[in-house]
Order: sequence, then structure tokens, then C-alpha cells
Amino acid sequence: MKSSNKIFRYLLYILPLVLFFSYHPLIHFGTGESMNFEISLPLIWLVIFDVYGLFMILKFRKIKEILRNYVWLLFPIFMTISLIWTYDLLRGILIGGVLWLIYFAGYSIYIFRKEISDKGFWKNFFKVFLYSSLFVCFWCVLQCVLDVLGVGREYSLACTGCTYEIFGFPHPNGFAAEPQFMGNLLLAPIVMTIYLLEKKNYFSRKFLLICLFVFIATLFLTLSRGAIYAFGVGLVFFVITKIVKEKRWQSLALFVLTFLAFLFTLNLQGIFADFSPTNDTYVSGVSKVVNQLTLGKVDLGGSKVKKEEVEEKETEVETETAIFDGYVEVSTSGRTEVWKGALKTWSKDFKTIMFGVGLGGGLKGMYESGNYPSSQENVNNEYINVLLEGGLVGVLLLILSLILAFKIIYKMSGRLYLFTLVIIYLVSLLFFSGLPNVLQIYLLPVVFTRFYGKS
Repeated sequence: MKSSNKIFRYLLYILPLVLFFSYHPLIHFGTGESMNFEISLPLIWLVIFDVYGLFMILKFRKIKEILRNYVWLLFPIFMTISLIWTYDLLRGILIGGVLWLIYFAGYSIYIFRKEISDKGFWKNFFKVFLYSSLFVCFWCVLQCVLDVLGVGREYSLACTGCTYEIFGFPHPNGFAAEPQFMGNLLLAPIVMTIYLLEKKNYFSRKFLLICLFVFIATLFLTLSRGAIYAFGVGLVFFVITKIVKEKRWQSLALFVLTFLAFLFTLNLQGIFADFSPTNDTYVSGVSKVVNQLTLGKVDLGGSKVKKEEVEEKETEVETETAIFDGYVEVSTSGRTEVWKGALKTWSKDFKTIMFGVGLGGGLKGMYESGNYPSSQENVNNEYINVLLEGGLVGVLLLILSLILAFKIIYKMSGRLYLFTLVIIYLVSLLFFSGLPNVLQIYLLPVVFTRFYGKS
């Protein structure tokens, strides 16, 4: 068991690092009617971990333990059955494969949770977790600097919509496909650092405070509203619960730290705007950030750059004009249009209302029903996506899974931290859908179940 245990632990050690590389590097096999055929590093890790997990389960005869918890399997079983009536069988099979890989990985981690219960494992795990997070945060800042300096996207790895041409300053995607995925990857490091600060485990307080500041600042640097809003909800939940349950008024300091990190990033974005090849200035850059984060509700006036400031910058260097001068309304309206198309497709008849259009068939179902002009768009809301593809039955089975998960978390001694992380993840799923780019949402809470409790 010792050698098997060691390999199992090593695979989990590298998980936090691997998760950050969800899009770079990437093996691309082409494009289908409704999806791209790609394999990422986290998916390769997932397959290897599942193969080894299967070896462990068979070797130590843990099949019965999986079967005893069959209720967890009702959701993936139903979604797999829905392949019979799906609009897109190939996409459904591929998504179903990833879904089962995630479930099996979660089972493997939970079944062998006692193998990761010692302090030695967690000290090493959190070293990888924090240092890899710091490395990626450093890369995000460097990515912005390289973009402002005019370094090509093939070297900076910036996504098409991440460069200074959009707002006048860059917002990084790290090694992920988009800033929203990069932002989501920072949510767990933020919550885990708060836990380590509270419990005074493994690292110095000064180091952890630096980590927390860097993680929150980089989150704001991505300008991912979904991740930022989700973090805000989780932070409010955590602080209010701390005050009500434990009278820990010092938890309010987290709001102060978050505000300072936001101000630091806001100034950085203003500086990037001033140094970018566009005619934007520090003031216009700051104004655009605030305007974008508040959905156009707050305009500091800088988005309309003063004529004399523009002329002054244009006399110094040859400048460009950024595509947007503030809140990008189409980023919100585009999502809502897809949601409307998805809901209209779901409600077209009783069968679809109850059982959906089948796993993976959402995009093609919307297109063929005439409710959306393309089969390539993402639903960008995991709950609406489940409703569309699994119907009311799928949603009810998903709710059942969440109830079971919350019951397990509630029994844990440090449940507040894991509840906070799960709530943050659940809110973030309002803003995108899919599995491969956000494996952290489904795997990290399972890993932390052993760290937090005695289950």
C-alpha cells in the first residue's frame, strides 16, 4: 500500500499546478459543427489519475464502497441515458466521457481520503498550491507588460480579447483560454490562504498576507466580472458568518485588504493604459475599469478622454484608438440572448421540459429549433445548460447531488471555509458553462473534504 499511496499522493501534489494550464499547452485536432476537438494538460492528468484510481480501487477492493453511494451516480447515469435523444451524439459522448472522468476522480479521492490525512501531505500540497499560484500571478502581470510593449500574442499567450486594443490596457488570461477562467482559478487559492491565515498552519503570517494580496489583486487584473462578483458574494458570506457565529469582527479586515488590492490593480491598469500604444491615459484606463465592473452604472468621466490629453499623447507617439471606451454592453446582452434561446428551446414541448434535448445537444438543439443563429456559441450559464440538456429531471438530480454534498460539508469542523469556496463556485457557474476549462470547480472541493473534517 505504501508505494501505491506515494504515487496517489504525487498525482494530487501536482494537481494545483496542472489546473492552471487549462489551455496552454493544447493539442488541437480540429473543429466540429458545435465544438473544438482539443486535449489539455488537466484532461491528460484526469485520465492518468482515473486509470491509477481504478487500479487502486480494484487492488484494495473498494467497488462496494462506490456502489453503496449509488445516489451520487444518478445524475451522470441520467445524463448518459439522455444520449439516446441528444441532438449532437458526438459532442454528447465526449462531454459524457469527461463527466464520468470527473465523477470517478472525485470518488477515488474521497474513497482514499485517509491516505491524505497527515500533515506531511498537506504541507507539501499547499506549497505547490501557493507557489504555483504565485508563479501564475507573476506571469499574468508579465503578460500585461509584454502586451503593452507590443510583444506578439504567440509569445505572450494573450487571448484575442485580452490585448490592449480592447480597452487600452490588457487583462490577462494566464495559461487559460480566457480571463474568466484565469479569474476562476484564483478563487480557491484566495479561500485557502484565508484558511491558513486563520489557522496559522504551515507558513508565516507575513508570507500568507502577501499571497492573499497578490491573488486578490491578480483576480481584479483579469477584469473577469463573473469571478470577481462570485468572490464578492463569498467574501460577504464568510465575513458575516464569522461575525454572527464567532463574533470575529477582525474579519472585516478582509474587506480592507480587498479594497487595497483593488486600488493597487486599478492604478496598475491606469498605468498600462497610459503606456499602451492607444490614445488612452491613466485616467481613461481607471474609468474604463470602474465602468466595466459596474455594468456602465458608474462613469468617472475618464472614458471620454479629454481632447488635449489625446493630442498631447499623439504628439509623443503614434497612437491607436481602443475598441471600447467603457462598459461592453454586448458582453451582457450577448449572454442574455443565448439564455433566452436556451430557455425557449427547453420549453418547446413537454418531453423537452422534462428530459431536455440530451447531453451535449444544447447548442445544436437551439440552432435547429431556430432559437439561436449559431451552433458554436456557449450557453455561458451551467444551470440553464443543465436545464436545456437534462430538463427538469436533470436539474432535480443535480439538486440532489448538491444536497448530498452540503450534508457532507456540514459535518466538517472547518465547514465555513469549504462552504465559502463552494458558494463562490456555484455563483461563478452563473457566468459560464462547460467542464474541461474549470475542472477545479469539481475536483478541489473533494480534495479539501479530508483537510477540513474528520469524515
